[in-house]
Amino acid sequence: MQPHLSRGKIAFRPVRDEDRAFLLALYAETRAAEFQGGLWPEADRDRFLTGQFDAQARHYRAAFPGASHTVVQCGAVDIGRLTADRQDDCLRIIDFIIAAAWRGQGIGSDILRALMHEAQGGKVPVRLLDDFQGILQADGYSGSWSGFGAASNTSVFTSPPSKTDTT
Repeated sequence: MQPHLSRGKIAFRPVRDEDRAFLLALYAETRAAEFQGGLWPEADRDRFLTGQFDAQARHYRAAFPGASHTVVQCGAVDIGRLTADRQDDCLRIIDFIIAAAWRGQGIGSDILRALMHEAQGGKVPVRLLDDFQGILQADGYSGSWSGFGAASNTSVFTSPPSKTDTT
């Protein structure tokens, strides 16, 4: 996954069966820091990560049956994944990963802004899972979190609905 010198058009397409290897590698990349030091034999680490990846996919499909599972592309290159659930009362970002080689170019920030604008048009808040903010910050997200706050005693972060929302 080599980044282009100039950023191409960002697009989304549904996940397909043939994306498994890419998505597994992307998932493993997010867990790499946990395995620094080489305490796990490579085969055991790979087996563990594959099991975790499969369990996560099963969980997302069971817990969020209406969610869209998409591959993020820059031009024709697969660079990430986005799982989002567009519900009547919110737009829930379940999972969002941009490959390390593509970070630092504003791609993730642009996608998050677009999702917030989409939600604002529907007059619903954007909700993030509780550990999502820390994950993005660890991955180098430099955007402001001022639009998000903890939603009362729940495990989500939420943006307020549109200012034009009268409900």
